[in-house]
Amino acid sequence: MSLQDVRGDAEIDVAADLAPSNAPATRVRLSGWRRWAVGLLVPAVLLLGWWLASASGELSGRLLPPPGDVARSAHDFFVGDARPEIPGVTPFTGAADVHLSAS
Repeated sequence: MSLQDVRGDAEIDVAADLAPSNAPATRVRLSGWRRWAVGLLVPAVLLLGWWLASASGELSGRLLPPPGDVARSAHDFFVGDARPEIPGVTPFTGAADVHLSAS
């Protein structure tokens, strides 16, 4: 059975829809400010959804902490006051440079 023999109940020609086309691409590429807007909008919507799910209690803080807690931890990690090191242990607060240099 060939692709051209396949027809739906409404006698729609499936082969014409599925066959490769010689027509120029019809997909529109975003450029300029639209590309930036979409690039910022998608993460913002995801962050808002995460925040709403955490604030409403639908998302357990043990499963995924709220965005504010993650931001505070990231701030402490990168710019927090460095604590004296214990031999063999690297502290979390202010230790980004140690961890990044090890990478």
